[in-house]
Amino acid sequence: MKPASFLILIASISGLLACKDCECNCEPKYEYDPTNPKYICKAPEVAKNLIGSWKYETNIDSASRIRTGYITFDSTNRVLDPDSLFENTLDGASLRPVIAKEYRINSNQLEVNLYVNYPRDGKRVGQGWRFVIKQNECSRIRLELPPPTNDRFYLTLTR
Repeated sequence: MKPASFLILIASISGLLACKDCECNCEPKYEYDPTNPKYICKAPEVAKNLIGSWKYETNIDSASRIRTGYITFDSTNRVLDPDSLFENTLDGASLRPVIAKEYRINSNQLEVNLYVNYPRDGKRVGQGWRFVIKQNECSRIRLELPPPTNDRFYLTLTR
């Protein structure tokens, strides 16, 4: 093998190995290191990145109190919320149990809708939360309530 060919082969192999650390497949294999110039993480679009389990931190209930827990967004647009980030009952004439929590992405917003069965006709009715997507990184998504609250109330998801 000629020396030039050998150098090209070594450079190609090194590039492939270095790229392994750069890829974001949104599994927590690699820790983000902003001091490493070789690490470039381009997250997939938020609709794809959001799918999976996340640890959350929020001050939605009170600007002075932080809550944490876990939440999962599945590929069928359901929200699994074991730590009750979102309400489990909705007000009406009386409290009604939430029968479904679902989400959708619209442009730069995440909408989470909570549904109950309406007792008179059995139809499903709901109410929702809307968040502005401020950051979409491989292992971190930052959401804020839309104006006028702006960044006063936030929801941060991390893997």
